[in-house]
Amino acid sequence: MLVAELFFGRGVKGREPLTDAEWADFAARTITPKFPDGFTVFDGDGQWRNPQTGHIAGSRTKVLVIAAKREPDLARRLAAVIDAYKTEFHQQSVGIPRLVRRVLAGLRDSRPNHSRGARQYGWP
Repeated sequence: MLVAELFFGRGVKGREPLTDAEWADFAARTITPKFPDGFTVFDGDGQWRNPQTGHIAGSRTKVLVIAAKREPDLARRLAAVIDAYKTEFHQQSVGIPRLVRRVLAGLRDSRPNHSRGARQYGWP
């Protein structure tokens, strides 16, 4: 299994922040069809620096976590969700701090590569 974590800023230039209803609609129309096996979403507070101006701004954020099978179209499906959000809500970017990490299917925890015993599970 692979896990992707995506950070979606809720601030929309020229209007009020993205509402919970707008997010739910976006998730139903865009995320669910691309990842019908499921995903997790939670709220966060973050900040980012505008690369053009250097200005640092705080923002409410939706954090999307998707655990998916390693399939050839995974990157394409993630990109489709990112592109749709950027287009629909006029965003410069969607945060991807760690695009994809491996997890061990059937285990409750994902052991970092440096964990004791990780090699027995085929982790480097």
